[in-house]
Amino acid sequence: MKTIFAGMLILTFCCACNSKKGEADSMNRSVETSDSVWEGPTALLVDTAETATIPRNADELFDDFIYNYAANEKLQKARTVFPLSYIKDGEQQFIEEKNWEHDHLFTKENYYTLLYDKEEDMDFEKNPSLDTVSVEWIYLDTHEIRQYHFQRKNGLWMLTTIEQHSTLEAPYEDFLEFFYKFANDSIFQREHVARPLKFVTSDPDDEFQILETTLEVDQWFAFKPLLPLHKMTNIDYGQKYSKNSSHKIIDLKGIGNGFNNTLFFRRTGGVWRLVQFEDLSN
Repeated sequence: MKTIFAGMLILTFCCACNSKKGEADSMNRSVETSDSVWEGPTALLVDTAETATIPRNADELFDDFIYNYAANEKLQKARTVFPLSYIKDGEQQFIEEKNWEHDHLFTKENYYTLLYDKEEDMDFEKNPSLDTVSVEWIYLDTHEIRQYHFQRKNGLWMLTTIEQHSTLEAPYEDFLEFFYKFANDSIFQREHVARPLKFVTSDPDDEFQILETTLEVDQWFAFKPLLPLHKMTNIDYGQKYSKNSSHKIIDLKGIGNGFNNTLFFRRTGGVWRLVQFEDLSN
């Protein structure tokens, strides 16, 4: 009965899926062409930081702050500690304020991704007591990570360091290697989707109700979002990662478009598989 219901959902959500695929396709094209690794001094900005402003209470939650930081050039310079420490593969240099170029971080994409080991860690982003957070670009194809380290000082969030290094020793490297293949190889992906796949979504007739059913692998390919192919984002709010963890969660959150998909992976017998797919977009 559940399989029949899942088939009916395909007809119900066909238009919504096509819309999300279009948005995600735009994001993937952007990922391929933007955010090159910083390699040296860049153009001088004509704006100054003296008149930078931030909405009241925007420093309370990091997520509120980071959108303002990424969007506002004056605020960004005012909330960056210059000369900014830039560490690449253990070698440190400094970026002077006059050589800083405005960085939009992930806000030019249609969505960003978050990586977790446990569902309970997904509540970290709502914690107003955080004082250290890192925004990350994870380069799946080159096994590198670029981290923007922010600290809250005297109640104000400040960028204090940018660090770039290999992910080969990271506790989640095994999963990242798997996910790179999963996203880029449809045959490999097909072999690593649970059968059936648990599917959770909003009731199209009542947005306050959640539907739980299952999808067959072909239905997964009909519903799935376009995945990040070569790099993905992450925000480290303090969630813990373990090499021995048998669970990984990738949360895909839209930027101003209501998109929200979550992928749950489980490792069994040394093999990672997608075991649950949630689409709670609105």
